[in-house]
Amino acid sequence: FYADLSSHARSVKSVDAGLEPTLLNRSAGTQMQWACVLAATQLWNEASALFESLPQDTYVWSPLDRYSYAMTLRFTGRPDEALEQFKAIPEQDFMTSLAYAETLFELGRPAAARFEYTKISTRFPLTDAQRTQIQNRLDQLTQRQ
Repeated sequence: FYADLSSHARSVKSVDAGLEPTLLNRSAGTQMQWACVLAATQLWNEASALFESLPQDTYVWSPLDRYSYAMTLRFTGRPDEALEQFKAIPEQDFMTSLAYAETLFELGRPAAARFEYTKISTRFPLTDAQRTQIQNRLDQLTQRQ
């Protein structure tokens, strides 16, 4: 669903520099694909600029598009807007649900975060590592109260 390309950021940044002059002349779909690649590479500012230039009303955003945009918003200091993008994803998988819960946690919304983490632990089959990660967050929320 979402590739972590952060180890290739330098290469992608180089390709982005070459594409930038002509990218806005390409289809919205091509621009969106590249914005998702930039987000997966954690080139948040570059991804943000491209996402912001895309048509919000005329292009049909896929779950991956929304997830990538939400992560970009989250890591460029716009977590409230990220929450809206997460909510707009029709079917949430584990990664999307976790990112949504983490954003709530980071925003200091303990009740909402606790609800989402609990929902994750009952909704998805979790590995031991995932179960531990969720339990650690729930423990942190309990300690903050």
